[in-house]
Amino acid sequence: MKRVLFRFMLLMLLIGINAPAGAQDHEQRFLQGMMKEEGEGNLAEAIDIYTALANDDTVDRSIRAKALLQMGICYEKLGKENATVAYQRLIREYADQTDLTTIAREKLRVLKNEPEAVVSSDLVSERIARGINWGIVPYNISPDGRFYTYFESAGDEIMVYDLINDRKDSITSSAPGEVPWAAVWSPDGNKIAYTLYTNEEGRQGAIYLINRDGTNREVILSGEEALGVSDVQSFSPDGRKILFARKVDSEGLIQQELMELTLATKEFRKIHTISEGSDGGGDNFRYSPDQKYIAYSRGTQPYNGDIYVLNLENGQSVQVTHSTAHDSEVAWSPKGDKILFVSNRLGSNDLFEAPFNQGAVVGEASVVRRNLGDSPSLMGIDADGALYYSALNSRSDIYTVDLDPNMDLDPSSVDQISSLKLPGKNGLARYSKDGRYISFQNGMANQMDGLDEWTKAERFTPGLGFKYAIYIHDTQTSKTKLLDLPLYLNHSVRSNLWHAPTWSYFGDKLLVSGRIEEGLKGGFLEVDAVSGEIHPLLVEEDSYPLKNSLGLGLGMIYSRVDKDRIFYSTPDWKMVKSYNRATGEEKVIAEIPEGFWFEGFLDEEETQIYARNRFGHHSYDVRDGSLTTFAESGAPYLFVPEDQNGYKWHLLISKWYLQNTKTQIELKGKDGESKLLNLSEIFPDCIIHVEDKHPSKNRVLLTVTRNPGSEIYKLTNIFSDVKNEM
Repeated sequence: MKRVLFRFMLLMLLIGINAPAGAQDHEQRFLQGMMKEEGEGNLAEAIDIYTALANDDTVDRSIRAKALLQMGICYEKLGKENATVAYQRLIREYADQTDLTTIAREKLRVLKNEPEAVVSSDLVSERIARGINWGIVPYNISPDGRFYTYFESAGDEIMVYDLINDRKDSITSSAPGEVPWAAVWSPDGNKIAYTLYTNEEGRQGAIYLINRDGTNREVILSGEEALGVSDVQSFSPDGRKILFARKVDSEGLIQQELMELTLATKEFRKIHTISEGSDGGGDNFRYSPDQKYIAYSRGTQPYNGDIYVLNLENGQSVQVTHSTAHDSEVAWSPKGDKILFVSNRLGSNDLFEAPFNQGAVVGEASVVRRNLGDSPSLMGIDADGALYYSALNSRSDIYTVDLDPNMDLDPSSVDQISSLKLPGKNGLARYSKDGRYISFQNGMANQMDGLDEWTKAERFTPGLGFKYAIYIHDTQTSKTKLLDLPLYLNHSVRSNLWHAPTWSYFGDKLLVSGRIEEGLKGGFLEVDAVSGEIHPLLVEEDSYPLKNSLGLGLGMIYSRVDKDRIFYSTPDWKMVKSYNRATGEEKVIAEIPEGFWFEGFLDEEETQIYARNRFGHHSYDVRDGSLTTFAESGAPYLFVPEDQNGYKWHLLISKWYLQNTKTQIELKGKDGESKLLNLSEIFPDCIIHVEDKHPSKNRVLLTVTRNPGSEIYKLTNIFSDVKNEM
């Protein structure tokens, strides 16, 4: 009887109550799958039904999520590994369906034979800050939980935010070329220590101490003694010492040293060498409450890491977690009997706690909080035992927007190209030259927040680098496919933003800056968007992963007049070169000593290069080398020189780092008429990047980022012993 009741309750959870009438057909189909599974025991047919539902974008998200869960259950009954894939997809793509993802995570835990995740039912989560833009980096919470420090790129200053009075104040006043960083609170909450970097050779640093209100700034470490200093890490619990790390060159080897500075005497000593012979090392160094230990995180291999504890009495450092995933961020419980850290070992960024006693972790680590978000950072614990953390929860998607007959934006024409089934970083979208296809990348680095967890976990191969995730959307069929190719980034992840695959004028082919496994050939490759075939164009053997092989700068395009020719810029951004694959000829066609961004050609004959730099917008004549400036540096960014309808398109405003974003485009006709179109009216409070314009239609291709930047959360009732003592 209990088994029947459980099945009935589960069925009600999966089906839902009072479903909208428009979803009834899909729900009926789902019920057919349940009947095949439960009533007839026909698991194969049930899987077919669930698969069709899960892959149909017209089906409601809740039903697709339910179908994935049941698909995994069916595979599990059949003893097939596909169950893990189904559960992982459910967790990755449907985080909003919390009831279902909780079941999926538990099933994954059982399949992986992992310890049970015990999460306190009393845990309370409160979002205390929302919509902090990309130009803001949260640091630490004050001991009383009233203030937090952060870096604001708009003025390159450290700010203090008062949560009670809803007010922010700058506590630094930096000179040009100076960047303050990494502000930490003293235990009494009255002072803040931070690092100040300058542009001097060797990245000279200094450590300052300042009152919370910005008064009484004092230098506590500077000059040669501060050479190579990295972020200030933490105060000691008694407030007398500060931890910082520095990098030193010892006979050609880079060493990271952990230093302890005594504030009263300004004397410092090395207490441990964290890493020798590499640029890697530790981070998040935190004293234990009794000041006997220092916990920290350290990368063990690319995008993996573990937690370590340094014993200050004997100088020994012990690795206390041994995960194949990425363990990072560290905090101590108020009594020092637990170490908190963040790990993605269960498929999302989760908060864990590990029991600690006499220098060692005792027992298994357990989950405290699931799914903190993207790139979470622990900001500290207040006097009441509440934990604060920040996370990036933005999502970037590809859209098209049409203009109506009056050349105004048509909100009813908005079409989302990237599917919500994909992880949340989509961008670098381009139209094919006939307008049929749209290429875009998924799992890419965003402008400020680096790679998402899916890319780190699923698309990195040691020795090869990050695998491309290029999607092709067919506007005629509305189908989107992944070019799942053995093709890897051949440059840094950040540089990927400057190397959007571009389309050929001669067939459905893409010019890609990449790297293949065969011979480790890296450089420019041609990818057939239909067949997926890869043909090297301009490559070198044994290229290095994540480097700018062949000196690739900003911009790479096909010629529109010669099917064998490509153009690209050099890494110093001072030259544009052409390469002819038929003859092997490579030559410089443009050179500007001040440097410039290569944006393509302003004419169909490919004689006028559009060059943009801090001095303005220029036309460079490849025939005689003359340079003509047609707009100052602060002028609108030229988007399309002139389309087939006789309009010139300009991107007027794109404020990436301000709280209130606003993006406009300006249309200019041949007769001098001008019209402003405000994209922010269609996508309010979003970051909008104009990617491309349709070759023949008045249609704009956009990347739209929702909820950009950090959110800050407060978790209470984590430590029952603190709560009971209040």
